[in-house]
Amino acid sequence: MTNAPPDIDVGAIAFRSAVPDDIEPLHDLYRELIPDEDPDTADMRAALVAILDNPRFGEIVIGELNGLIVATCQFISYDNLIRSPQRKAMTDSVVVKNGYRHRGIGTIMMQWVLDNLGSETTSKFIVSTAYNRKEAHGLYEKMGFDQSGYSYIFSYGEKGDF
Repeated sequence: MTNAPPDIDVGAIAFRSAVPDDIEPLHDLYRELIPDEDPDTADMRAALVAILDNPRFGEIVIGELNGLIVATCQFISYDNLIRSPQRKAMTDSVVVKNGYRHRGIGTIMMQWVLDNLGSETTSKFIVSTAYNRKEAHGLYEKMGFDQSGYSYIFSYGEKGDF
C-alpha cells in the first residue's frame, strides 16, 4: 500500500488523456482495482494506442498529482439509435490509488469527466461498478447518479470480473 502525504491539495490534480508512457502506473492501478487480473503491459500499450488512434474507442483519463498518477477511468461515448440524435456515455474501470482514497479524488475525477467529456448531445451517462463495491456506490449516489437496472456479464474463457 502506498502512503499518501497527510495533506493533499486535490485542487492540484490535473486530468488528461493517458499516453503510452503511462502504462506501468496504469497497470499498477488496475491491479489495485482487480487483483486477480494481471494484463501484459505490451497488450495494454497496444490497446491504448488503438484507443488513441481512434477517438470513437473512448478515452483513458488519468489524474496526476505532482507527477504521480493517482486515479484513472475509461470513458466511452456512443451513438444510441433510440435516443437519436443524442448519445450515451459511460465510464468504467474507475480507480484511485491506495493511500489516496477517501480524499475526494474520485469525486473530482468523475465531475471532470462529466464536465469535460460529456456534451449537450449526451442523453445519459452510465457508470459501471462491481456489485460488492459499496463505497463506489455511495460516491455515485452522492454525485446524483440513480441506480438503474441490472447488469449481466458473459465471460469468454476463464476471465474474471469486469
